[in-house]
Amino acid sequence: MTLGDWPQKALVFLLGLAAAAILLEAGFWAAGSLRAQARAGKLKRHLQTAGTVRILCVGDSLTAGGYPSYLEEELNRRSRKPRFAVIDRAQAGVAINFLAERLASDLETYAPHIVILMAGIEFPSIQRGLDQRWWYGLRLGRFAATLSEQLREKKRIQDAARGAAVHAPGEEPDRGRDAEHGDLLFAQGRFGEAATCYGRALAAGGGGSLRTLWKAAALLARRKDDAARAVLAEGLARYPQDRRLLKSASWQALRRGDPAAAERLLKQAVAIPAPDWESLAMLSYLYLSHDQPAGAAELRTLMSRLAVTDERMLRGYAILSYSAGDEAQARLYLAKADDIFLHPEDPWIRENYQSMAQAVLSRKIMLFCMQYPMRTLPHLKGLVAGLEGIEFIDNEALFKRALKKGSYADYFRDQYGGDFGHLTPQGNALLAGHVAERILQASGL
Repeated sequence: MTLGDWPQKALVFLLGLAAAAILLEAGFWAAGSLRAQARAGKLKRHLQTAGTVRILCVGDSLTAGGYPSYLEEELNRRSRKPRFAVIDRAQAGVAINFLAERLASDLETYAPHIVILMAGIEFPSIQRGLDQRWWYGLRLGRFAATLSEQLREKKRIQDAARGAAVHAPGEEPDRGRDAEHGDLLFAQGRFGEAATCYGRALAAGGGGSLRTLWKAAALLARRKDDAARAVLAEGLARYPQDRRLLKSASWQALRRGDPAAAERLLKQAVAIPAPDWESLAMLSYLYLSHDQPAGAAELRTLMSRLAVTDERMLRGYAILSYSAGDEAQARLYLAKADDIFLHPEDPWIRENYQSMAQAVLSRKIMLFCMQYPMRTLPHLKGLVAGLEGIEFIDNEALFKRALKKGSYADYFRDQYGGDFGHLTPQGNALLAGHVAERILQASGL
């Protein structure tokens, strides 16, 4: 073999690799397409029953697993014919651009007659950072990345399991390694071993130990066992004025059924200068859900003294005012919040919202754009200004009337949006009844 043959053989080898990659990519696409078609065909046969009206619900965590199931039951209760099938295609923890990217395929798969859209509250940062590497758009690239990550994850779990019990004699503490082992073991449900690893990481000390403890606290707050409580207690003993730890410990206290301890911890968090919205919201909801008007009044007084410029904090103050029967003050703070929220409007939200509306309308599908509970309708109409043929669902008056008859905690599980949150079963039923009425009224069914 001469030296001059190498470039030619290298070229043939590279061309062979490229051809193999192309064939694999084509195979992945073909397999994925066949699976998708099979699923879609099965679903369409199930949904396209004679006389069935299909309704596609699109949204974020305020929709996912919430009002859609109540809506199907309510519509079929009110209308014997036609029958209704409600499809919940909402997803928690995603921003509006993710929903916009997925909508076209959902419209093809489910072939709905009606689409209900309630979106825009989730923070843009959630999905703006999607992976943009060119090779990640290839199925072969995603397969290779997934396989590589699974192998690395398996190796990390094996290392964590080996190092969970004790360190080798004379081995120096490694804060980063122990914290990672704690995360991996927690994910495997091995909470006692995870707590041991977190304890070692904290014992190693150093400037990074607080960050380690934040991670540990965020995970262990979901647990109500003694190991979780011990790690959080150790962290608070070391950093008694750390707001993140106080909030995590309060969640853990609520999980184990100790609202008094949760209140004490949240009061400490709120007392730290420049209180954050989450601490105030958690304490506010604790008072509203446990029927503690004295505590709510005290918190309202505190919030009235703050130079509040945060939109959700203003809305949270308004809810406390509603609960105290002070509607005038509530309206004042909601107006202030609207002024911040509406000016300026986020063009990124408008662009994605209009993209979804146009995708639905261009297919001659009936579109209902629904505003969140407690929020005003003009902002929503502004997002789709210039588009015709849209029906709107306004839930502001509906929930304000409900709050006059019952407590905030009857309808909401938290104060995610400030003046509203994720719905309770009673809240979902209330919303579904209102939506059903609007659909039957607007569609003439």
